[in-house]
Amino acid sequence: MKLFSAAQDTASEYSGILSRLRRNTSGNTLAMIAMATIPLVGMVGSAVDMGRSYLIKSRLQQACDAGALATRRSMSGTVIDTNSAAQGVKFFNINFAANTSGSTNVSFTTASTADGQVAGTATARIPMTITKIFGNDYVDLSLQCNARLEISNTDVMFVLDTTGSMLDCPDDSSCNGNVNSKIAGVRSAVVNFYDTINNSTTSTARFRLGFVPYSSAVNVGIDPFTSSNILPINWMVSNWTYQSRIANMTTPGWHPTTSYSGWTNQTYGSPISDSSCTNYGNNVAFSGFNPSPTGNPTVPTSDVFQSGQPSTVNQTFYQRVSSSYGGLQTCTRQYRTATTSYAQSSRFSFTSWSYMPVSYDVSSFKSGTSVNVYTSSNVPAGSVSASGAYNMADLVNSPGSTVTGSASAYNGCVEERDTVPNTTFPTIPPGAYDLDILTVPSSTATSWRPMWADLMYDRNGLGNETNVGTSRSPLSISLPSVYSTCPAAASKLAVRAHSDVQNYVNTLAPGGGTYHDVGMAWGARMISPTGIWASENTTAPNGQPISRHIIFMTDGIMSPDALIYGAHAYETLDRRVMASTAPTSGPSGNMAPVHTERFLALCRAAQANNITVWTVAFGTQNPPTLVSCASPGKSFIATNTAQLQAQFQSIASQIAALRISK
Repeated sequence: MKLFSAAQDTASEYSGILSRLRRNTSGNTLAMIAMATIPLVGMVGSAVDMGRSYLIKSRLQQACDAGALATRRSMSGTVIDTNSAAQGVKFFNINFAANTSGSTNVSFTTASTADGQVAGTATARIPMTITKIFGNDYVDLSLQCNARLEISNTDVMFVLDTTGSMLDCPDDSSCNGNVNSKIAGVRSAVVNFYDTINNSTTSTARFRLGFVPYSSAVNVGIDPFTSSNILPINWMVSNWTYQSRIANMTTPGWHPTTSYSGWTNQTYGSPISDSSCTNYGNNVAFSGFNPSPTGNPTVPTSDVFQSGQPSTVNQTFYQRVSSSYGGLQTCTRQYRTATTSYAQSSRFSFTSWSYMPVSYDVSSFKSGTSVNVYTSSNVPAGSVSASGAYNMADLVNSPGSTVTGSASAYNGCVEERDTVPNTTFPTIPPGAYDLDILTVPSSTATSWRPMWADLMYDRNGLGNETNVGTSRSPLSISLPSVYSTCPAAASKLAVRAHSDVQNYVNTLAPGGGTYHDVGMAWGARMISPTGIWASENTTAPNGQPISRHIIFMTDGIMSPDALIYGAHAYETLDRRVMASTAPTSGPSGNMAPVHTERFLALCRAAQANNITVWTVAFGTQNPPTLVSCASPGKSFIATNTAQLQAQFQSIASQIAALRISK
C-alpha cells in the first residue's frame, strides 16, 4: 500500500507540471522560432540563389546574343568559317568573362542554319551559396540564341568598273583576266554579296538587284534577262550627226559603143604550116611574121569613169579563113576595123573623201535593224546613178548603187544628252542633261543618241578635210582598246536568282577607258524613285518603304582620253565637255579634273534623291574622289580579292538589319 501510494503521488506531480505548462505560455514563441528556422533558411537561401542564377543567366543570354551577332556579321556568305567562329567566341567572352560569379564549364558554340541564321548555344555551371547546405552544389545553365541578317524592301544597283585594267591583278601586275585578276574577284564578290542579302530577305519583303557595267560608255540596249529595251527607243533621236565622212561620187561614167566595118581577106605571102596559119589568123608572131600590135584587141564593154570623155578608138580584128591542112600551103585570113566611141552613161564613181560632221537617219539602226554601211578603207569599187555626195549609208543603199557595204548593228551604247562645258559643278546648271538623273526626254537636247562607231572617222583639225585617198583612220569598234568600246549590257532592278547573278557577272568583259561620271549617271538614273523609271521604282508590293543603295566599284582613277569615242562622243572633234580646251591627242590629263567634277555632282544628286552611295576602291589606293562621292562612312578599299569580298560582306551586313531572332 505504501508503495502504490508513492506511485500515485508521482503521477499526480507530473500531471500537475503538465497542467501548469499548458496554462503558462510565456516561453512558447522562442521554441516555435527555433523549430521554424530550418525551413525558413531554406526558403531564403533558395530565393537568393534563384535571383542570383537569374541575373547570371541574363548575362549569359546577353553574351550568347553578342557572340551570335558577331559571328553572323563576320561571315562570308552563309557559312561559318574559322574567322567568324572566332569572332563569335571573342564577343561572347567579352560579355561573359571567365569565372563570372564563380561559374565553371563555360562554353559557347555556333552553327549555321539552312536559312542563313546563326544558331548559338551557351552553357555555364553556377555554384550555389546558401542552398549549398541542403546539398544543392550548383546549377547548370544552357540556352540558345539565333542571329540573322534581315532586310525588308531593298534595291541595290551595282555600278561596276569594267575597263581594261580589270584584266590585271589587284597589284596591277599582268593577270590576263585569269582567276587571280580583278575582274574574277569582282565576279565572286558580287555573288557572295547577293547570297548574303538574299538569305536575309524576309518572306514578305522584296530584294532587287541591278547592274551598270561602265567604261567610256554604258550599254542600255537589250536587258539580257528580259530581252527588252532598257532605254525606250523613243527616248533616242531619229537623226544624229557623227564625225564621219562623205564619198564624193562625181566622176562621170562613159559607156562604150563599137561599130565594125566589113571583112577583108588577106593571104600570107608564102606557103606556111597549119599551126603558123592559125597564128597568122590570130595575128600572133611566128617565124618570119612579127605583127605590131600583136593579137586581137579587146572590145570595151564596161563604163569608163574619168573627168572627160574618152577619145574614139579604131581597132583591127583578125580571124583565120583557110581550113586545116597538112604540110605547107597558102594561108588566108580576114580582118575588119572596129570603131569605139563613148557617151556619158549617167553613172558616177568615187572622186574623193570629205571628212566632216555628217547627219544620218538612225531610225532603223536604233530599233535593232542592221543597216548596210560602207566601212572599208578602200576606194569604193562600184558606182551610183546620180552624181553627188553620199554618206556611208546612202552610198550603199541608194537606188541603183552597185557599192557593196557591211551590216552594222546597234550594240546598245549611247552618246549622252546635251551638256554644258563647265569646269566646276557646285550645282548642276540648266542644260547639263548628261548630269540630269530625273528628266524624261522631251526634245533633241534631252534625248540620247545611239553610238555608231562604224560611221566615225578622224580628221586633221576641226575643219572639213577632203582626201582623194584613205589617209584618215576609221574609229572602228573592232579596236576597243584604242578607239571605242561598249561594255556588257546593263540590267534594270529585278528580283534575282543565284544563277542569274552568277551568269551575269560571267559576261563582264573588261575594255576601254575609265569614266566614273558615265557609270554614276546611269546607276543613279536606273535606281531613282523619282526619275525616268519612277513607275518601276517608287513602291514595293507590300507598300512598305524601300531602302536604296548604289555600290560603286572601281580599280582606278578617272582616265578620260580625247581620242576615245564614247558617251560624250569624240572629244577632240565634238568638244562637248572641254569646249575650246579640248586636247587634240590623248591620253588627256586636263580632261580628268572636269570629268571628276561631273562625277561628284552626280554623287551628290544621287544622295539628294535618298540613295545611299557606297564606294569600293579595288587596288592599291582609295582616291579622295571616291571618299567624297560616298555617303558618310561608306567608302572602302580592298587591295586583294579576299578584302574585296570582306568589304562587300561588310556592306551587305550594314544594308541588312542584323538582329536576334531568338
